[in-house]
Amino acid sequence: MRPSSPLRTTEYALLGVLAQGGPMSGYDARAYIDASVAQFWSESFGQIYPALERLRRRRLVLCRADAASARARKIFEITATGRRTLEAWLAVPPEPERPRSESILKTFLGDQAPPGVIVEHLRSLAADMELRARTLEQTEAHVKSSEPRSRSLAYALASIRAGIRLARARAAWAHEAIDLIEAQERDPQ
Repeated sequence: MRPSSPLRTTEYALLGVLAQGGPMSGYDARAYIDASVAQFWSESFGQIYPALERLRRRRLVLCRADAASARARKIFEITATGRRTLEAWLAVPPEPERPRSESILKTFLGDQAPPGVIVEHLRSLAADMELRARTLEQTEAHVKSSEPRSRSLAYALASIRAGIRLARARAAWAHEAIDLIEAQERDPQ
């Protein structure tokens, strides 16, 4: 049986971001997420700021004012307790993933749409996924050249490669779905 988790996944993700990226503001945490893990994980500002406050109240992060900022910008830093909490969470197997895809849902319900609408959605999805795969391939090359001996290199590359494979698989699925739908429309029997 899986132990109950005292934190939300967003909070664990932020502990990980602070552990990897060092002290940063909520805005910087969002930028770090966008630049590193956005192909498989996202957090909105509406999730980040309340989560950082919950972590601060639990003393898993420290919060200080940024002396260099003209605004009242807060900088968060993971504590030793926060690191232990993150390490304990990383040791627990991940929850089973529950897929949720609007593009697949709309394809499933596509017989209710006007002809051609779903095919256009799928063409757009395929193009987006092909672009994402190319972008991640560029990211992979950059990470390899900028961190050739970093301890985190293998973990970063494994995550980037998962994003590349998922994007390619979604693009291939979209092309296959287009072929199936167009064949059905040509010969409805």
